[in-house]
Amino acid sequence: MSDDRYALVVFDVGGRNCAVPAAAVREVVHYAELARPPGMPGMLEGFLNYAGEMLPVVRLDRLFGLGDRTPGLYSPMLVLRASCGRLVLLVDSVRAVSVVERGELLSVEDGAAFNGCLQAEVVVRGETVHVLAPERILLEQEHRRMNELRQMVDQRLAALGYSA
Repeated sequence: MSDDRYALVVFDVGGRNCAVPAAAVREVVHYAELARPPGMPGMLEGFLNYAGEMLPVVRLDRLFGLGDRTPGLYSPMLVLRASCGRLVLLVDSVRAVSVVERGELLSVEDGAAFNGCLQAEVVVRGETVHVLAPERILLEQEHRRMNELRQMVDQRLAALGYSA
């Protein structure tokens, strides 16, 4: 793809059109059985065993205060690349992979979104889409807490004789 074009994974969360750069997404998987240790923060759905690695599944609807939807058997989860924070994002639906011209991306004001996670907006198929910066969806302290919880899950499963 040329430098002038930008691929986005467009999804719906809480009735909002959002996207992340396609380069940030390793895979889209359906909702699966998750490990749920005690003491998890409300924004965390659980941990997904992904190729032997326990990855935290973040509920964007709860994180962004967009209501609380019950995930279904086919609810999509975006597995992000390690460079984006070793996370999985639980969303309501994946709408498309869209390619836009970089010039179509509209900048947003600094401070327009918590932690600067909103990096741009773009119109796709006549609808405004909020382009998120995956590495800024969580605060640094939240990333640290996810790592602590991941270690706790690994220890619990090892104590049960389960190897991821």
